[in-house]
Amino acid sequence: MQVTEKEILITKGTQMAIYLTTQLLIRPGDTVFVPEPGYLDANQTFKLAGANLEYVPVDKEGMDVDSIEQLCKTKVPQMIYIIPHHHRPTTVTLSAERRMRLMDLAHKYGFALLEDDYDFDYHFTSNPLLPLASLDTGGHIIYVGSFCKSIAPGIRIGFMVAPEVVINEAAAIRKLIDRQGEQLLEEATAELLSAGDISRHIKKSHKVYQERLENTCRLLREQLGEYLTFEKPNGGLAIWAAYRKNISASAVALNAGKLGLKISDGRNYFFQPNVSMPHDFIRIGYCSLDETEMASAIDIWKQALTTFAVK
Repeated sequence: MQVTEKEILITKGTQMAIYLTTQLLIRPGDTVFVPEPGYLDANQTFKLAGANLEYVPVDKEGMDVDSIEQLCKTKVPQMIYIIPHHHRPTTVTLSAERRMRLMDLAHKYGFALLEDDYDFDYHFTSNPLLPLASLDTGGHIIYVGSFCKSIAPGIRIGFMVAPEVVINEAAAIRKLIDRQGEQLLEEATAELLSAGDISRHIKKSHKVYQERLENTCRLLREQLGEYLTFEKPNGGLAIWAAYRKNISASAVALNAGKLGLKISDGRNYFFQPNVSMPHDFIRIGYCSLDETEMASAIDIWKQALTTFAVK
C-alpha cells in the first residue's frame, strides 16, 4: 500500500478503529451493509451510532456481491463493512473477481468501504490477496488492522489507513476518548518493527500455527468426525465447523462448561431472527493450544457431544 504517515492513525486495536470510522461516517438512520454470518462487536458499534443494518450473505467466495448490487438498487448504503481476508467467523477469503466488482460498485454508488484486515499475516496455502485498499484510487476505503494477532492479544495497537482529511478528523475524535495513547508500548513496537524483530516473529509463529492447524484438523476428523463437518482453512487463526443435524451448539456448550471446557454456543454468528439455519456452527481457535492441550480439549468436547441435547 502506497501511503504516507499522514494517512495512518494508531489506535488501540481494530475495535477502536472501527468505532472511530463509525463516528466519522454514520448518522442515525444511515444504512450499513454487513456480512451474515458476521462480527458481533462491529455490528453493535454500527447500531450504537444509529445505523440500520442490511445483512449480506457469505459463501465460499466471501460476501455475495450480487446481493450487494441488488440491495444498492433500492437503498444505497453509507458504508459496507467487509472482512475480505479470513472473514470472521467463516474464515473464507473474498475472491479476486468479487473484489474488483465491489470496488466498481463503490465507485458507481459512492459508498465507503470499511476493510477490516485483522489477521492478514497468516496465510498458509498461497500468497494472500492484496488488500482492497491497495487498489483504491477514489478514496472510498478505510483500512483497519492491528498487531493483536501477529504479536499478542495484550498488545493493543491497531491502525487506520485512510485519506489525510479522514485521518485528521479521526484523530480529533480519538483525542476525546484517549488523549495520549500507549506511548511506551508504541515506541517499543516501533523499535521491533524497525529492527525486523516482528517480521522474524511472524515467520516463526507462522510455522507453529500451521503445524497446530494441521494437528487440530486431524484431531477433529479422528475424534469428532461423526459430530461435525468442516473444511481446513487456507489461513487465519480459526476453523469454522458445522454440527451435524439435530446437534445443538448451545446444548453442547452447556455440557462442555460443566466438564470444565468453555466453547462457543453459536449465538454470536447470525443476527437475523427470522432466518432458519440448516446447522448450528462453531468457530474454533487453534493457535493458543499445543498438541497435548488441544487433544485434551477435544477429548472433553467429545464427552460433551455424547450427551448433547436435541433441539
